[in-house]
Amino acid sequence: MGTFVTSDGFIKKSYEDHKAYYEGIFQEIFGESIDLDPTGPIGQMIAQFAIRDANLWDGAEEIYNSRNPNNATGISLDNICAETGVIRQAEGKTFVSNVYLYGDLATTIPAASLARQTGNDVNFELLDEVVISLNTARLVDITCDTPGGAGEDFTIVLDAVTYTHTSLVTDDENDVAEALKVLIEAGAFTGTVSRTDATLTILRPSSDFTITYSVNINLDLIAAGGDFECVVTGPNAVPAETLDTIVTPVTGWDSVSNSATGISGRLTETDSELRIRRSATQLTGNATEEALRAAILNNVDGVSSVAILSNRTDVTDGDGLPPHSFELVIVGGDDSDIGNSIWETQPAGIASYGLESVVVKDSQGNDQTVNFSRSTAKYIWVKVQRDFYDEEVYPDDGDNQIKEAIVEWALENQTVSKDVIRQRLNIPVYSVPGVGNVVLLIDATATPLGTPSYAEQDIDIAIREYAAFDIARIIVEAIP
Repeated sequence: MGTFVTSDGFIKKSYEDHKAYYEGIFQEIFGESIDLDPTGPIGQMIAQFAIRDANLWDGAEEIYNSRNPNNATGISLDNICAETGVIRQAEGKTFVSNVYLYGDLATTIPAASLARQTGNDVNFELLDEVVISLNTARLVDITCDTPGGAGEDFTIVLDAVTYTHTSLVTDDENDVAEALKVLIEAGAFTGTVSRTDATLTILRPSSDFTITYSVNINLDLIAAGGDFECVVTGPNAVPAETLDTIVTPVTGWDSVSNSATGISGRLTETDSELRIRRSATQLTGNATEEALRAAILNNVDGVSSVAILSNRTDVTDGDGLPPHSFELVIVGGDDSDIGNSIWETQPAGIASYGLESVVVKDSQGNDQTVNFSRSTAKYIWVKVQRDFYDEEVYPDDGDNQIKEAIVEWALENQTVSKDVIRQRLNIPVYSVPGVGNVVLLIDATATPLGTPSYAEQDIDIAIREYAAFDIARIIVEAIP
């Protein structure tokens, strides 16, 4: 039996090798003078035998490569990665929590009602029915009447706690509103209150509160809260206050607005992305920076990028981290899943830091607060001006292929805090055949619907930012 897997790898026999082998066999049996012409009957038989064996050897090579993480694809790559605890990231939908739904009291907004961002045709679906009522408030504007004199009671009841101001002889409506604001801020209410003249704005975006008020206080505006999920999978950036358009008309539902940035979804992790993550998360140790990064990437669905900051010094560093702390800056994923993964991996005695916090249960059942940060998007705009290379055929859908190639390349290469180097975008552009000369112009805006000023420039991405690419913000046109 021959040896075909050597120190150099799998040595595959070609079709010509098999053909030569069968020709030799037939010559040994029938003599050197046998007619082996490819068009003759024996030549045809040998060709069929050789094709069959070549196909078998192709299959053997595929099996061999299926155990090589650099060559394996699909399920084979999944199996290799699973052996080291690395699981392919599934596709996920963008989730937007704590969305304000403004309207009339007693309005019921059914589950599956749709909203979207202005200028974006991607819909977001309300996950559960929402009733706008004084028992499900997230935001209210109330205005105090002008007191009729001294001794008039103005009362607001928030979460069953009563706040009453008795007017003084010198009070006007603004004085009453200010006095109630001071009482609420000093009380048990866990939301916030602000004042504009005689109007108080009371809000608690993350949970419902109940409110009642005396007859000399008027309700101007009320919003209940709901959670929305994108109807399609993949990355969809939703900055605060951009989910602003009602798609499903509901009588009594007047407007919609998200109080916080949505958690972006993602596409199914590609083979190349999975290979990179597998390589990046090997031999990370325990309670190290790379172990934390690996834990988030491997254990939390929907995470597309993670950056790690740490401060081992005794003073606050230039990135704002307190002494002896670390910060994970994350794109995507569920807050609770992220918190649990950080707690299970972080080093003892070192504090987590960040603008987001989540409470998790430790192994003893005690509450522990874990902090991390959400990365802020810089929305990248790309204008590709191209002509054609006449020795290759430019595809009919070449412009779309260029857009898709740029987005796919960015998903793999533009991690949190990584600057956008304009010339590097030539890499995906030239992956499309038939592209000749190229002029690349780019810009970044703070919102996905901003107005770009294209230029031959690089884009600086701050330590807690990431570059967000989208086909809708890529233009492909002829060189002027």
